[in-house]
Amino acid sequence: MYTVLESGTPLPSFEMIQRMVQWGHKHGIETEGLVYANDMTSFFAEEGAVYCLEVYMPARRILSQI
Repeated sequence: MYTVLESGTPLPSFEMIQRMVQWGHKHGIETEGLVYANDMTSFFAEEGAVYCLEVYMPARRILSQI
């Protein structure tokens, strides 16, 4: 599975990872339990640092058609 998101930290939060896993289960995707995160770009806004992250989760198997 793959997603791009904005974050206040250079790593995805545990909550965000849990949501990805839940989304995968809902759509018949079983993940391997690994998460790869790439900080594509960082910038500063009035609220502080903002990181644009690419997040990958390898699929162990796909249980249904998406």
